Amino acid sequence: MIKIKAVYIGNGAESYIEDRLTDGINVIYSLDNNRGKTILMQGAMYALGAIPTFPERFPYREYIYIVDLDVDGKEVSVLRSRNTFAAKTPDGLNAFESEADYSRYWSDNYRSLPSIVKNGRLTSAGLQLYTQMAFIGQDDISSAKVTAGQFNKSDFTEMLYAIAGLDRRELDSAEEAALKRRRDELKGQIKSLTKEASALKTRGTALSAISVTTDTRDMQEFLKELDSARIEVTDLRKARSRYLARLTKNQIVLDELNSLRRDVKAGKLVCLTCGSPSVGYRMADSDVNFDVTSPDMRTQIIDTLQERIDKIKADLDALERDLRKAQNRLSSLLSQNDEFSLADVMACKDDYLSEQEIDGKIQDAQRELDDVKDKLEADRLLTSEVANQRKEFMDSLLSKMNLARRTISGNTQESPYESLFSTKANVFSGSDSTVYFAARTYAIASEINHGMPIMIDSFRADDLSSDREDRLLDLFGRLTNQIVLTTTIKREESTGPDASKYEMDQRVHAIDYSSHELNKIMSAAYNEQFAEKAADFGLVFT
Repeated sequence: MIKIKAVYIGNGAESYIEDRLTDGINVIYSLDNNRGKTILMQGAMYALGAIPTFPERFPYREYIYIVDLDVDGKEVSVLRSRNTFAAKTPDGLNAFESEADYSRYWSDNYRSLPSIVKNGRLTSAGLQLYTQMAFIGQDDISSAKVTAGQFNKSDFTEMLYAIAGLDRRELDSAEEAALKRRRDELKGQIKSLTKEASALKTRGTALSAISVTTDTRDMQEFLKELDSARIEVTDLRKARSRYLARLTKNQIVLDELNSLRRDVKAGKLVCLTCGSPSVGYRMADSDVNFDVTSPDMRTQIIDTLQERIDKIKADLDALERDLRKAQNRLSSLLSQNDEFSLADVMACKDDYLSEQEIDGKIQDAQRELDDVKDKLEADRLLTSEVANQRKEFMDSLLSKMNLARRTISGNTQESPYESLFSTKANVFSGSDSTVYFAARTYAIASEINHGMPIMIDSFRADDLSSDREDRLLDLFGRLTNQIVLTTTIKREESTGPDASKYEMDQRVHAIDYSSHELNKIMSAAYNEQFAEKAADFGLVFT
């Protein structure tokens, strides 16, 4: 189970800290809007790798975000600045230059992130998609799509299947397409060779009657496959160039940091600008500076860089293998375009193949055809089995989703959800949208037990009735996940300056944001505590 213990947002000049969250249901409320509830929620999930959907007026790139986590009983602190991350554990510090690198670290150490087939290639879902199971914001949400990014709602569904272990296929899409193409070629070859055997009795046979390629190649399909192979080779070569550039840059930084370990008997290293003996390491695309003057911090950064370099080298090796495979595929496609042109010409001359040779070729082609058919049939059977299991999984998920809907709404006559998402033409709105997201979030957490903290910003938006809210809280109380909800309450829901309906509700832990300044959650009051937290990461503000 993953639980948020504290959230830190700041930049050295102003900051905010929330450390009052409990393991159960937390309700953060205020008597008015724009008191910082959304900034807190977005900041916490942003630190965990989610797509940023901060309010437009908030300059989120100017701040550093830190979350203290309890991950299955282990203490972890995660820092994010723009697209760079750092993870601090009792064992040391790890720094990451991208969301993809951090997602891999997360997958290796905390929760395995699934991979899905996208555009014919295996792609990691990453935390940008993974967090959308458990985090529902206020902005850019719709029952007909996922939050903006490279993924879509089909990818979201595929991710859930993958988490449930229902993603495995014997063949990837490119291999399956190649086998189907080869099957059709072999069928055409057998047919053509049979015609050729018959044609031996007649001189002057037309070339088209014995050409292996005639009527066996759908040119449009061939060109489509050829273009796909070309694009794959191009993309892999570009990716290799990016990895090589990253490898070089990280190796240069590592060499520079290693040089700081040398004892300089004649003096010491100083900043040429200010004369300071302090030396810092700054990650790319970040304002975060790590003080590497300290031997311990320098060692941790060096270890992180070395680990990153080793992973880049491993990725390069895998990329090279994929590139060779893709290049071979492209070469094979190109060579097939004129594979039989010489044989076609020779077949029109007097020295035809003998009937025995033709019969042997037919038998060889038939054996290969049988093998290809067996592979495709095995894939079809496996796909069929997985399809049945997927249907059972989705039926169970939708059943829980509809149960949650009926429980919250109190209406057993409503039309059931038939999919995880609505269509664009029938988007849920108003309180129906509130119920939909609550029901989907509950059902997913219940079905796959992801263990992530569930965070719903403005959980009773669009005038969710008090009765429905009570039933929603009862329903979420069945989950073992940490839950953080925000809402704006009406004045009649507050019985006094120090009490509200939530503070009297034994099911929840109430946190009041009513006293916060309008449109300004951060101030200098938290700067000292924020600086102490940043110092745990070796941060230096400039």
